[in-house]
Amino acid sequence: MRMTRTCVMALLAVATWARAAEQKKPEGEKHWGYTHGITPPRWGEVSPTCTTGVHQSPVALSTKQAKAQSPAQPLELSWNKVTGELVDTGHSEQVNLPPGSFISYGGTRYELQQVHFHSPSEHSVDGKRAPMEAHFVHRSADGKLAVVGILLKPGSATSAFAPVLTALPAPGEKRTVEVDLPALLPKSTRHFAYAGSLTTPPCSEEVQWIVMLGEDAASKPEIAGFRAKYPQNARPVQPLKGRTVEIAP
Repeated sequence: MRMTRTCVMALLAVATWARAAEQKKPEGEKHWGYTHGITPPRWGEVSPTCTTGVHQSPVALSTKQAKAQSPAQPLELSWNKVTGELVDTGHSEQVNLPPGSFISYGGTRYELQQVHFHSPSEHSVDGKRAPMEAHFVHRSADGKLAVVGILLKPGSATSAFAPVLTALPAPGEKRTVEVDLPALLPKSTRHFAYAGSLTTPPCSEEVQWIVMLGEDAASKPEIAGFRAKYPQNARPVQPLKGRTVEIAP
């Protein structure tokens, strides 16, 4: 079918408008990423704390160099089986969780808010990075954050992470998922503890980090599925700058 000159002009006008709409962004808005555009070395353009902060995360963890925690801070993990909302944030897959699950650490109670994933792991342990890392983000009543990091190694069997890692939504899509949170924990609660930050902009500091020493397992297909979508969404390790990393029994 031959298009009239009027139709052609109308289509060109729509295309021009669409390109202009794409290019027009709210004043001051900047989009960060990992491999394109504003990459980790330039995150200071999005939030100055990402480059000027002195307690940034992730860090390289060492079982030999970490200081034994004294006195030991009891870690209580009270997580439940829940129904969460799985979303694609554009930077990772994230499960927003209902109230009721919490941790208690250093005398403070932190309510679990959400869990998201990075590939490869953001923290390294004794010079090695795992294929993935799960971050369980908690918030206290006064707004302070505590993040429990669990390193994921490849396993042969379907894991408790399967409901999340095999139901990856498209950008902008939301899915309801059943999550057995207690089953996601390693058998041992032995962990590293240090003062750090969020690992994504705005890179806010004063975050209590608890990185479990025991790796958990997700099946090879589960890990491969996530890494096919997010092959690289991990921030490089940051300098300690005099911070002490503790290791708790």
